[in-house]
Amino acid sequence: MVIPPSPFDPAKEGKDITDKQMFDYSEKYLEKMGLGGHQAVMAVHRDTEHPHVHIVFNRVNDEGLAWSTSNNFYRSKEAIAEVSKEIGYDVVQKSQEIQQTRDQMERVFRGELDWKMEIRSRVDQSLVHSNGTWDDFKQKCAEKNLEIKNMVRAYRTG
Repeated sequence: MVIPPSPFDPAKEGKDITDKQMFDYSEKYLEKMGLGGHQAVMAVHRDTEHPHVHIVFNRVNDEGLAWSTSNNFYRSKEAIAEVSKEIGYDVVQKSQEIQQTRDQMERVFRGELDWKMEIRSRVDQSLVHSNGTWDDFKQKCAEKNLEIKNMVRAYRTG
């Protein structure tokens, strides 16, 4: 997820956003996507022009219910736009989205690993090399520069 600061406003280029703020924004995004009760791994990246967060989540929540992937691309765009507006950032325009996609494809063609593949690879390697416990998995992720934060959520019914 990229929380898009305005590319036309140098004061909002995103360099002053803390990791905690990025995690907080990501939590809002997960809530808006209906993923509030799902396990998630988040990683802040500052290796590009704009700080961003990568999120890997468990599609099945603790109650065994699967999250619906129906229209998830459009729901995700909406959720990112809502979070961006809440924190005072501009929404990325379509031409910018197309350019970002082109830039990603160029990186793949140049032999650079796509960020999704990189995160997936690190998580998969951590899982394969862990002893099957959550703590060991977290440790293996940490060795691959992935930080897993335990989120405590309270739920009320009725």
